Amino acid sequence: IDNASNIIVNSEEEATRLIQLNSTKSPCIVHHYIEQRELKESKINAKLHLGLENKKIILILGYIHPRKGHDLVIEAMRYLPKEYYLIVAGDAVLSQRDYKNTLIDSINTFALSDRVRITGYLTDSDLEIVLTATDLAVVPCRNVSASGSLNTVISAGIPVIAADLPFFHEYNSIVGNSITILPKFDSYYLAKMVQEIPLKDDKIKKRLVALKKHLSIENTTQRYLDIYQESI
Repeated sequence: IDNASNIIVNSEEEATRLIQLNSTKSPCIVHHYIEQRELKESKINAKLHLGLENKKIILILGYIHPRKGHDLVIEAMRYLPKEYYLIVAGDAVLSQRDYKNTLIDSINTFALSDRVRITGYLTDSDLEIVLTATDLAVVPCRNVSASGSLNTVISAGIPVIAADLPFFHEYNSIVGNSITILPKFDSYYLAKMVQEIPLKDDKIKKRLVALKKHLSIENTTQRYLDIYQESI
């Protein structure tokens, strides 16, 4: 690594971890791009397609793993009114099947089987429907240095509540208050924030549009090209 002309990482958190490995070089940070997504279906029709009309849909997206905090969200559903519905969009690899089974056990224990859906892996078209239907995304990770799932929900213009971790604060340093931070890793507190966040807030939408523009493929590509040029 120390013999490279430049080192590129995707977040300040990754840069910090690299430095902790005693690297003598300071890495360049290029945040992962956010795709420009145009949702074709209406939210009403998407919810009808899922059989969830008149529901407020919460989404946790990505593969199932303890560090991503699925258990916290399921616990939070106990404190939310019945109009809230949780979609767990993703599945667990073989090594995390036990964790997925504990989630299923919790859903049954808390009598949430009619309010939580684990979809398994989704096709692109099915993902599009889920994103369109979603009112709020939650990203309550226990630790994270990059998140493709976060970028996907932002690409759909979905408001986000994320854990109080350095990586999520990086996005807010690009566009202030683009992500709502959960200051306390607690299921009751998360449920309280879910109910307080406005689901139809033009200010939040404008912040997400600004974030998408800053981290567009075009801007991200140019940043890479600039670094490559410096390395020649």
